[in-house]
Amino acid sequence: LILILGISHGALDNIKGKKLLKFFGYKSTISFYLAYILISLLIIFSWLVFPNTVLLLFLIVAAYNYDQRKL
Repeated sequence: LILILGISHGALDNIKGKKLLKFFGYKSTISFYLAYILISLLIIFSWLVFPNTVLLLFLIVAAYNYDQRKL
């Protein structure tokens, strides 16, 4: 999902979330913020339990993202 839709970070996350909600036909922004917080907590928990695996996945996604921006 991250590779297809992309994931923004920082101050513009709410704008990206509103676009995604509109794309999928949702009207409530609460669902975006709830999902955003839950995904963040899942990533933090995964990092604490499997730090090497999460780091490897992060580097793979970052390398793929870098390659796509060069095209």
